[in-house]
Amino acid sequence: MQMPLKAMFYRTVASVDYSTCIKCGLCARACPTKAVNWAPRSYPTINLKLCTGCSICVSSCPKGSIRMVRKYSVLPVAVVLSLLLVFAVIVYAVNMATQPVAVEGVGGTVTPVESWYERYKESIWEGRSEEAPPKDPLSVPFGG
Repeated sequence: MQMPLKAMFYRTVASVDYSTCIKCGLCARACPTKAVNWAPRSYPTINLKLCTGCSICVSSCPKGSIRMVRKYSVLPVAVVLSLLLVFAVIVYAVNMATQPVAVEGVGGTVTPVESWYERYKESIWEGRSEEAPPKDPLSVPFGG
């Protein structure tokens, strides 16, 4: 079975049920993005490009003629691959930023440097009477 070279996603938008709409225009007045277009004595229309899915128009309708629906869209394979590539680069960058760094040690050998957290643990425990820092970061005493 072959996988399609498209990806579907959806967003929630408003939809008008014209069979119960009384053409009052309250939904158009309530919409903060002006996505609901209305003229006197006509049915409201929803501009899907402006609708953010906030559902304020739903609560303003006295007859419950507006409801939120899922609007499905399809992404072409080039867009999907581009998004995957961006995600992979971000994951790689995060992994590289958290990896220990190798430096040249005494005698020409390469030894790993402690992670930033290990260095931080040692720095906050300098000058304390305890012999070693705790293993768990949550066990550090408050304020001291």
